Amino acid sequence: MSFVRLPHSGNVRLFHMAFIGLLPLLLVLFVVAQQGVDSLVLLLLLASAVSFGLVMWRWELGLFLLVAMLPFEASFIVGGFRDGMKLLTGVTFVSLIFKALRTASVREKLVQVMQRKLTLLLLTLVAWSCISMLWAVNPGVALQRSITFLGVLLLFIMVAALEARLIKRMWLVGILSGVAAVVGAAAAGGAAVGRFTAASEDPNEFAGLVLILAAFLSYGGVFRRFGTLRWILVAVLLIGALLTQSRTGLIALAAAPLLSAIILTFSGTRVLARTLLPYALLVALVVGVLSAWPEVTAPLVDRYSTLSNYQSADTWAGRLGIWQGGLQMVAHYPWLGVGAGNFAVLSPEYSLAAAHLDFLRPGGAVAHNMFLSILAELGVVGLVLFVAILFKAIRTAYSLSQRSQMATACLVSLLVYFVMGSTLSWEYSKLPFLLLGSVISLSICNESYRQLPLRRQAV
Repeated sequence: MSFVRLPHSGNVRLFHMAFIGLLPLLLVLFVVAQQGVDSLVLLLLLASAVSFGLVMWRWELGLFLLVAMLPFEASFIVGGFRDGMKLLTGVTFVSLIFKALRTASVREKLVQVMQRKLTLLLLTLVAWSCISMLWAVNPGVALQRSITFLGVLLLFIMVAALEARLIKRMWLVGILSGVAAVVGAAAAGGAAVGRFTAASEDPNEFAGLVLILAAFLSYGGVFRRFGTLRWILVAVLLIGALLTQSRTGLIALAAAPLLSAIILTFSGTRVLARTLLPYALLVALVVGVLSAWPEVTAPLVDRYSTLSNYQSADTWAGRLGIWQGGLQMVAHYPWLGVGAGNFAVLSPEYSLAAAHLDFLRPGGAVAHNMFLSILAELGVVGLVLFVAILFKAIRTAYSLSQRSQMATACLVSLLVYFVMGSTLSWEYSKLPFLLLGSVISLSICNESYRQLPLRRQAV
């Protein structure tokens, strides 16, 4: 598809440079003029202004920064706006739009992204979430959740618009940030007090994050020239996952690689000897290392041993009661649901466990299962769309796995996400949308490569 160059491209570039240079400066001057600030706050404001300018100069830098912030997401709270990452997402997307206005190749890539079936399914799901405000029990909560959904949709589009070579760099940034989070939390004594996590993140969500990063490091060809360093970093991430005491994380740690090996065997991918066996040996080594620390190992054994008593209500930490109440909610609102984000609003009326959680932490009585959450909030229509999105993504990653190590890593990570989502409300998390965007980017790159002349492919 060809595009005619937009007129007045010089004016667009001038407007772009004005945003880079003037807006950050005006923002800092406005804050300084409105209220007295100390030197530390002023430095933070200047750093934010410089970051803003860099992101407006190269939108990819904003995306890399977003990925680097994932292990520390709970730390980026900006007053009533709540989430500083939303602000960075918006600025990065604006920078991408400016780039598309000036560059035909970027416009073509965005058009290709928007024409993908997976993108259309996501757009439909987001639109359905927004429409659910019309019948939502609490329209304000539905509006907030729809805004979150729109934010992660923008994140998906930006990742999908990346060149394939930058996908690996993006996940490399995430891996290094995850390793830094694990090491930093361990150095701060996070393993000795309570459940291990970084920057006040939920331990279960942190376990899922580091497991997905470990999957990209193990299967994605990152640091493939530095085999020893690669497996050392994988060991650090796996130790971090085990220290969180996440029982779902432990199941994902065992189940996702096995499921991936079974699936990839049918595609002819040589993953067993190259990756799965070293991965299994590494897990055994990690367990051996942890066993050398009795003060750390004892609570791990106590918590993980509860998996053998799966019939006990304590093992599920109230989830069984919440799930039973959620199914009753679905029976009352089967087709349209209760509205985006409204599960936590209504669940205390259907479950004593949910009411207890809501008393301890208002708004915290979520479904703890992304499929049940989607079904209860967006009805059968929403669940069908959500399952179709996951199926399409897994199928696309599987078809690309013979030709791309990153696609193999995406496939394993999607399986980790599937397992973790069985006990987490992860349907609105940023992480799966990074995975979906990566799959689309790799798919577009693969099609472009296959359309090249054979002589250029050989090169």
